[in-house]
Amino acid sequence: MLEGVGVIPEGAAATAGAVVMTRDEEMVVYALDMAACWYGRLTELHGSDASEFAQALHACQNIVMARPALRQVHMERGTSKWSLPRRSDGKEQG
Repeated sequence: MLEGVGVIPEGAAATAGAVVMTRDEEMVVYALDMAACWYGRLTELHGSDASEFAQALHACQNIVMARPALRQVHMERGTSKWSLPRRSDGKEQG
């Protein structure tokens, strides 16, 4: 179901120092994408619902996709609380 999520396309290469999303962040982006697909299947009840839903999804995507850059800034500044995200079990992701 999640094949290809977070996989670098064939022929591409991650550059040194590249800022990348964690697996959990990728899962959130994937879930938002799926929400958009499923919402598109609903019948229209109000003319502005689709555009408002899309705007809300884009706001969520912007927040999630900004996280790697924010994490990098905090790592460069030595702010330890942002150095590595924590999983639900409390361990740091690496």
